[in-house]
Amino acid sequence: MSISKIHANFPAIAALRPALVFALLCLLYAVANPKTLDTDRLLKTWPARVMAGLGFWACLSVPFGLSMGGSAMYLLSEYSKTLILAFLLVAAIRNASDLLAFVWAMVIGTGCLTYLAVFVFRASATQTGLVRIASGYAYDANDMCVIGIIGLVMALLVYQVTSAKGKFICVMVLVSIGMMIARSGSRGGFLGLVAVGAALFVMVRTVSLDKKLAVVGLLGLGLFLSAPEGYIQQMETILHPTQDYNYDSKSGRMEIWKRGMSYMFSHPITGIGIDNFQRAEGTIADIAVVAREEEYTGVRWNAAHNTLVQIGAELGIPGFLLMSILMYRGIYEMYRIRKRLPKHWIKGDAEERFLFQASVFLPVAMVGFGTSGLLVSHAYIEPVYVIAALQAGFYNVLEKKLRQAGGAAAPAPTVKRVRGGIPAAHPVFVPTVEP
Repeated sequence: MSISKIHANFPAIAALRPALVFALLCLLYAVANPKTLDTDRLLKTWPARVMAGLGFWACLSVPFGLSMGGSAMYLLSEYSKTLILAFLLVAAIRNASDLLAFVWAMVIGTGCLTYLAVFVFRASATQTGLVRIASGYAYDANDMCVIGIIGLVMALLVYQVTSAKGKFICVMVLVSIGMMIARSGSRGGFLGLVAVGAALFVMVRTVSLDKKLAVVGLLGLGLFLSAPEGYIQQMETILHPTQDYNYDSKSGRMEIWKRGMSYMFSHPITGIGIDNFQRAEGTIADIAVVAREEEYTGVRWNAAHNTLVQIGAELGIPGFLLMSILMYRGIYEMYRIRKRLPKHWIKGDAEERFLFQASVFLPVAMVGFGTSGLLVSHAYIEPVYVIAALQAGFYNVLEKKLRQAGGAAAPAPTVKRVRGGIPAAHPVFVPTVEP
């Protein structure tokens, strides 16, 4: 429900706040039954520590922000729920079956969102003549594409290890993602799709070329079936960025990003406060100052349209660095770990095959967010935190698996660890120690 917002399509159900109710019930159950969670390793992995650091810095930004009340309200009502969800995921992933269940949940959530995008959300013509989805219940068209791109990779991961029925569901989700990206008319979504496609061809060595081409064909089929009027012309503008309003308009992305970086450097430690970017655009931005001096109205309170610019402006340089680590470190770390996993896991038992494939596809998911996330304001909502939580859960599960494989010779709890929390003593890992 957090990913798809499917409950919003049913007003009577939505009025009961089911996502919030279920989250509270899960939290209460976790407190009452601590043995159902792996809380001992909640902060043992770097993704979990980075997310905790972002939460701490968000709290620190509140009293120093442009609007302390606005920041505090957003932190309590919105960002706290994202962090609770992320850490509940980390704690609830005790084994490979749990990890697979949550990957499946991401696929199903994405499938629900594509259903809404294709059959429920209305499309309307823009000033350029492009017919695209105007908005969803909680997302605009660009937001939907980011979630679709992540869900695409998760569907490919599940496809590698599931049954025939599961494979059919994954294929349907892939086609529907292509349809959603076409109906969105999002250039950022198209670029994210290209980035993920390139990452699949370069980083995924466990899938044959014909299967990779089949994936491209399925997505292409979805795009072809749903491409609205003006879609091709809209995508062609990517080749001429200087001719787009985003390049030179005061409300275009380039100018917004420049102002966002100026907010970060003028407030380098704590930023302008969580959820204050749009307020800054309407109050302290140069265009807002000129508007007040010349006594005319119409200044637009722009969103950041870039996850890193958003968090850098609102949480300062520390927030910018922490989010950069969360978005990109996992790509390298997971690739490095995968190179050192036992090769026989590729055709091993179900658990070994899934963990090996997870080490392949989870970094590709982060490539998708690391590309498309640079064109949306997703610093505090679920997508990147879900991927990070799945990565943290993967590290924990993998360490347990390797300890079991080591039997009596398994390293003691005090053993030094490589990055990601994996025991350096295991023979398939080189002992590069994290301080």
